[in-house]
Amino acid sequence: MRSEPADPDARAPSVLAAFVTDIALSLAVHRGRGAALVWPEHEPTGLLDTLAAAAQQTAQQATGTVPVGPEADGLAGLLHTALGGGSDPVRAFYAATSSPIPPGELLLVPLARGCDCRVTSAVRPPLRLRVRKGEVLYVPESSALDVASRWPVACPLLVLALPGGAGQPRAAASPSAIVSATSAVRAASSAANRSAS
Repeated sequence: MRSEPADPDARAPSVLAAFVTDIALSLAVHRGRGAALVWPEHEPTGLLDTLAAAAQQTAQQATGTVPVGPEADGLAGLLHTALGGGSDPVRAFYAATSSPIPPGELLLVPLARGCDCRVTSAVRPPLRLRVRKGEVLYVPESSALDVASRWPVACPLLVLALPGGAGQPRAAASPSAIVSATSAVRAASSAANRSAS
């Protein structure tokens, strides 16, 4: 029988690592090919609520996209590790359904309620879908994204801009590459757990 840590914060990095692993596995298949919706099995609910509060606070001070604060560093850092590291970081910023999303290869995470998305590309018919809180929409660099809300209040969004090869399609990762990436994420999470205790 596995025992859970008594402190909920001590468990948070491992839930975050599982969330990032779910995203990395989907990217291994879809990256550079076409839009994909990820339904992570492990949603770090506390993190998303914290990010939503920070996004709403910054939205009152600016329009358009706003770089995130340290509250998203763990997510961006683990995702960078899962994608193989490299010199270019995963850039994270806040937006809202009332703001245009800049182009590029990105992940979109609604932080409250959800939003309606339309992904367009030159080679595929437009894709329309609803993305709910905690789900993650992958948009390749070759596609454009429009977001709207069905509610009177704009939905806060986390946008993660992925580093990469200026629009070049990526080959699907081999099973060993996926294992290596997820192992690196879990190792980083374990290190964070040890330093927290």
